[in-house]
Amino acid sequence: MPKKQPIYRDLGELLRKERMRQGLTVRELAKKVGISHPTVYKYESGEYEPRISHLKWIAETLNIPLIKLVERI
Repeated sequence: MPKKQPIYRDLGELLRKERMRQGLTVRELAKKVGISHPTVYKYESGEYEPRISHLKWIAETLNIPLIKLVERI
């Protein structure tokens, strides 16, 4: 049976790429954004649908346009 792919995989890959480009760990990004590190991990793995407010805070923290994240949903 094929492995189920996370629904938000594209968004998660972009989040991880942008976080790593800026040299941040999952814990560091979570602390800066004000959410838990397990939540950031689950966003990056595509397991959770991110709240729009969280995407806004992440976009501001990573200094990227919110639309760049939203269009991946």
